Amino acid sequence: MLIKEPEVLHDLIESYRNKPADKYDFESDPAGQVIWLTASRKYVNEFPLNITLPENPSPEDILQIVITICDKFKDLVENNALSSLLYDSSGKPKKEEAAQKVFYGIADSYCSANNLDLSREANAGRGPVDFKMSKGYKGRVVVEAKLTNNPQLLHGFDIQIEEYKKAEKTQFGVYLVIDVAEGSAARVKALKKRIADSKAAGLRVPEVIFVDAIPKKSASKY
Repeated sequence: MLIKEPEVLHDLIESYRNKPADKYDFESDPAGQVIWLTASRKYVNEFPLNITLPENPSPEDILQIVITICDKFKDLVENNALSSLLYDSSGKPKKEEAAQKVFYGIADSYCSANNLDLSREANAGRGPVDFKMSKGYKGRVVVEAKLTNNPQLLHGFDIQIEEYKKAEKTQFGVYLVIDVAEGSAARVKALKKRIADSKAAGLRVPEVIFVDAIPKKSASKY
């Protein structure tokens, strides 16, 4: 249609040019679109993680490496102020994408040091999984990261991560739950009950790592 009627394209371009643009404050970066890159490099340099991978790693070996990286992310958030990147200047949690980018920046640096491949939003047919870490064809682990203020927190555990595991042809998955709001207590409680019930029923469940990202008082005021 655009080829047959070029004036339509012309009108579209003119409309775009005349539309007022909202400037973005890259200094404060309220949506967490850029700060994650430099901050993650800074944190990884200050808090290196030495992990060893066997010459011919098994899928279980890859899973343990992924858990180690997730645990390091948890430690940085809970004990080294990385949680500050998850909130805007008013103290309100940023969108989930901002937290995922921070994790990506941290994990990518550690993966690079250990010759692991980290893919963000890989899509093997069931929608994009947040992250996929791999070593070779069989050593694949999917990671789904969600904030506790996400209404789909239970759905992510029940459905999403299992479907992503099937699509990526792996039995291993990690569900990274980042707690950013005290008002999410009921949702977190429901998830923990679902995990306990699933294990009691003998079901195979993904590794679930809870990260307490709720801002804490300084040590002098704690």
